[in-house]
Amino acid sequence: MNRELKKYLIILIKSLLFWTIAMCLHVFIRYLGVYDEPGIHVNFEYELSLIDNLKYGFLSGMLIGFFLSLVEYVFEKYLAYRIPMWLYFIFETIAYFIVLAFVLIIAFFFFNKENNTNYFTKEYLRLDNKVYWAYLIYALYISIGLSFIRISTEFLGGNTFWKILQGKYQTPKEETRIFMFLDLKSSTTIAEKLGHFKHSKLIKDCFFDLNEILLNFKGEIYQYVGDEAVITWIYTLGIQNNNCTELFFSFRDRLKNRSPYYLKNYGIIPEFKAGIHGGKIITVEVGTIKKEIAYHGDTINTAARIQSKCSEYQQQVIISKELFEALNKDNSYKTIDLGSILLRGKEVQLNLLGLKKYHNKK
Repeated sequence: MNRELKKYLIILIKSLLFWTIAMCLHVFIRYLGVYDEPGIHVNFEYELSLIDNLKYGFLSGMLIGFFLSLVEYVFEKYLAYRIPMWLYFIFETIAYFIVLAFVLIIAFFFFNKENNTNYFTKEYLRLDNKVYWAYLIYALYISIGLSFIRISTEFLGGNTFWKILQGKYQTPKEETRIFMFLDLKSSTTIAEKLGHFKHSKLIKDCFFDLNEILLNFKGEIYQYVGDEAVITWIYTLGIQNNNCTELFFSFRDRLKNRSPYYLKNYGIIPEFKAGIHGGKIITVEVGTIKKEIAYHGDTINTAARIQSKCSEYQQQVIISKELFEALNKDNSYKTIDLGSILLRGKEVQLNLLGLKKYHNKK
């Protein structure tokens, strides 16, 4: 399946489920208390059964879910990385308002035909109709709330946001994780050639491409440090389908496929090097003014040291032999035994492998 189509289908399914539940809940609440609300006439067709009213909630939820998923997908694809966040939020809110206003009228129109009611009348379309505005403001309020949540998850990372919300790591916990330190090759030379401003734009573009494929390999961004990205996996997810190594080669191929863009704008095709290692780590929530999930332990330090050996051994990827042995062997990898190496700050030597991947294999 096309990657863009798959991405939209995920957005669509989530949107349909959420809005169907949200609108049915709103209909249920209003059905129970509508006669007690000032300004609502008793003859406003609420002699219909709860099931009939829930049918409207289902219909409006499905329509809202469908159209707002299109808005979200289009905005994310064409505007999210091109305009400031505050302007993006304003445009998105305006788009939500317009879509919701028309979708709710369409939903009432079909509901009117299905149930032979007079919901869709000139009287209903009056600007002082409180029922219409109640539905519209409710849906707009929910959509704005979702936008804030999405912005929060983008700043913190989706998994990090929910982990902090759950308080999962308020107390330090031991986990087994895999870390990849991904660094731009010849960064100093490139910065001198391009200048710092253009160099920063290059790094931004590279990390944009990285994020486009990251979730396909179950990875999480831990940190961006200059021109380096630190990526982590829960151990079982990292070795599943070789996610921790396949991410690097997929990223490499994506940069090559976009070489015309990079050559046109920067005169180079960026290349990255990576060090990968896995093991025990302590995970804890830190900070008050700015919260984040932090990882402490020898594993993350070792992964950083491994990445520092890439230039010395002229390798794109170096992985600890221990971790490589846990991967699924599908004959698409070629390894170069680098021997037992004493990494800086370590007392025990570690077996390292240079890693290559055959282009004709998946």
